[in-house]
Amino acid sequence: MPKSDLPEPSVSQNPPPTPDAPRSPRPSQPRGQVDALEPRILLSATWIGTDADDTTDDGDTGSDLPDGELPVLGDDGSAPLFDDGVDEAGQGEGAEGDADDPDDAGSDAGLPPERVEWIHSLNYSQFNQLTAEESPYLTTQQVGSIPNSYEFSRMSVEARAALAPEQVQALQVDKVSIGYLTGAQVGHLTTDQIEDLRWSDFRFLSVNEVDDLTPEQIATIPNSYEFSRMSVEARAALAPEQVQALQVDKVSIGYLTGAGGAPDDGPDRGPARWSDFRFLSVNEVDDLTPEQIATIPNSYEFSRMSVERGRRCRRSRCRRCRWTRSVSGT
Repeated sequence: MPKSDLPEPSVSQNPPPTPDAPRSPRPSQPRGQVDALEPRILLSATWIGTDADDTTDDGDTGSDLPDGELPVLGDDGSAPLFDDGVDEAGQGEGAEGDADDPDDAGSDAGLPPERVEWIHSLNYSQFNQLTAEESPYLTTQQVGSIPNSYEFSRMSVEARAALAPEQVQALQVDKVSIGYLTGAQVGHLTTDQIEDLRWSDFRFLSVNEVDDLTPEQIATIPNSYEFSRMSVEARAALAPEQVQALQVDKVSIGYLTGAGGAPDDGPDRGPARWSDFRFLSVNEVDDLTPEQIATIPNSYEFSRMSVERGRRCRRSRCRRCRWTRSVSGT
């Protein structure tokens, strides 16, 4: 038969494997777990050392699991950990970084030691070089060395706002204004610090802190303007003994509430001025002296007192003040 008449051999679409290619052994599967295992878990189990061919010289398969039992993988499909703390991928429990390892520098590891040492070497005139990340490393002794508000103001707003409570409590507030602190930082001031404040800083105190002002401090308020700069809530929170320390000949009682306690006249405080008579209650008008009534300059100022207050003026006082006589009709 001629060669041209012979049929060409058919080519198989899937050629058989070569004799040298070993077949992967089928892993044994414990009963009750076949349906629950995902295909990727079955594939993962083929390379965990449970095959008899993987045994060592002493017969150990290298796995802590009983022969023929598949390992229980994590929810994320990760391989189990054995006694040596190393998983099948060759990564131990601390593979992602140990937080206690000083060599594992992360975002929360802080500044390098040499940078901290540099910060500790600075004096107060160099604090303006610090960032918000660096200012918390100042020692309390360094913060306590700031001599005045100017040097403190040279620090950036962010660096000052980053100061910790113990650093704030080291400030000499009788020399450094607390106006350069945040409201939260003012809340960290100690009672001793508040008692050292100057009247110009009273306006930065909240209702909670104003209680720590001493009567002696209240008496230093020089005029109505400075008293008015305190918040309405802070002024309303003043205790009677604090109110009674006001120099009402310099500070208007118009910035007080009706329940704050009437200011007392004393050797260090002058009597209330005629401009404040309109704020007195009916009972308090009785304490005005004839000399005080005589200071009322005109009918307008007298008219600002309520009708009830004007009627309480005694006849002896009216004889001292022509404006009072004309209004009261005596």
